[in-house]
Amino acid sequence: LGVESLRIAVEGEESPDQPAPPAPFVRLLHGGVASYMFRHLGQGAEEDGPERAVVLRAAGPEAGEVFGAEGERIGSEALVRLEFGAGRPPGLIAFGSLDPDRFGPDQAGDLLEFFGGVVAHAVRRWLPV
Repeated sequence: LGVESLRIAVEGEESPDQPAPPAPFVRLLHGGVASYMFRHLGQGAEEDGPERAVVLRAAGPEAGEVFGAEGERIGSEALVRLEFGAGRPPGLIAFGSLDPDRFGPDQAGDLLEFFGGVVAHAVRRWLPV
């Protein structure tokens, strides 16, 4: 894929007795997956709405929310929504590239959508019921 960074984010509540997960894992607050994926509605996401499973775009200043300190260097990102089943919060795989032209809204994301489905299916068995 030509990426320099990868993160796996899952929605969950922060609590003082639960430390932040180690990289490449990231915890986003409730609604954080949709909020992060569709922050740039003007970049092609509005046509398909928030149901889209894949967003390919130039990275913005908020990339640090998912990529941490590396976010400053990320030029473009591929975001794949993960659905873990009814009653479970969604997740996100974020691929980050230093090249600002690596991922863009004019590219197809079918293979990444399929990949996200396979990953979600595999991870589902590790999540609490």
